[in-house]
Amino acid sequence: MADYTTYDQISWADGTPLTSDRLQQMSTNIDLVKEVTDGYSKGIIAYTDTPETPSYKTDNTYHPIIRLDSTVSLAMTVDAQRYVKVTFVTQGIEILNGNENEIYSWKLVDATSYHIDNVVQEWFFGIEGGDIIVDASTITAHTAAKKIGGGTFTMMLNTGALGWTSKNLGIYLGRTGTGLLTSYRLILPSGATKHQFFAEDCGSSVSV
Repeated sequence: MADYTTYDQISWADGTPLTSDRLQQMSTNIDLVKEVTDGYSKGIIAYTDTPETPSYKTDNTYHPIIRLDSTVSLAMTVDAQRYVKVTFVTQGIEILNGNENEIYSWKLVDATSYHIDNVVQEWFFGIEGGDIIVDASTITAHTAAKKIGGGTFTMMLNTGALGWTSKNLGIYLGRTGTGLLTSYRLILPSGATKHQFFAEDCGSSVSV
């Protein structure tokens, strides 16, 4: 980040003349302040706590969970060379009995629909399963619903030399594995609890 290398305090007293040098220094000072502060973070640029309507799934397809995209009028336009931190906060998912051999994941997707080529980041979670051979008397099958996958998931992105114009980002949920493919869904918000998805401008990605 640039220092105030050519900044100079201008003092005024009654009768001080307005000279071209003084006016030029004032312009220089203003430009330096703008140059430095333009590199500062600008805070939250997009936010939602409205997920897709939770419904039980029984497949291995990736489904949209919550979006910052044009389908919900939250696509983002950001200047070039900026760091943007994307954060997803969730209580997790509820899995009905079974599914011990399934691997679940949240995927951050750069698009309005899921495609493997548009995955930016992936976070895995699951329930310990029966892939390890153990004495049957030492393991008990899950017979009740389980809640897993909750937490705060973040990713720092760079808008690059061209910046973002109507950038679409979304969180998708799905699974892989050879389990029973029993039902699972996003935990329903209750009271003050929320699923949140937001993007935050964290400042310039290049020295200014």
